[in-house]
Amino acid sequence: MSRVPVREALRQLEAEGLVVQTPHAGARVSSFSLEEVPELYELREALEPLVLRHSVGNLSLDQLDELKASMERVVATENDVQAWLLQDRLFHLSSFQAAGMPTAMNLAERIYNLTQSYRRQFFSSLNPEEMEMSHLEHRLILDAIISGDAEKAAELHRLHVRQTRMVVQASRRHASKNMRSD
Repeated sequence: MSRVPVREALRQLEAEGLVVQTPHAGARVSSFSLEEVPELYELREALEPLVLRHSVGNLSLDQLDELKASMERVVATENDVQAWLLQDRLFHLSSFQAAGMPTAMNLAERIYNLTQSYRRQFFSSLNPEEMEMSHLEHRLILDAIISGDAEKAAELHRLHVRQTRMVVQASRRHASKNMRSD
């Protein structure tokens, strides 16, 4: 494989804040601190509902069918962290696709990517009841999208992101406390 595509991929990942490149030393995955969690999730809480609100009325029947199928794939992958993360990402980003807001969509995707490790932690911390609550939140968002209620879909999405932020922050604080007491 040529080095050019690899270099270009690393540049793209660096532009998205996912990789840090050091001259003559190579690239490494960016690290984020607990202090960044609230900011990243508050950005998601503000931006994603805006994009979703613009998308809801513009989604085609085929896109709505794909969202329904995506929702079912999220539920079906609940025991596989990697598959769940991928399907959850596809569900949310697909719901934004008809917004007609390329800059906002690009920002939403970049911020979503930056929160990937926190979502992995979120998924890992869920008990069966919390997992079912997450599925219910997805279903409610999907129902609002299908019914064409952009305001309701946006508000439900904002609450869904906020709930994730609260769980992630609580689990990070708990882990941090346990590390100090060990």
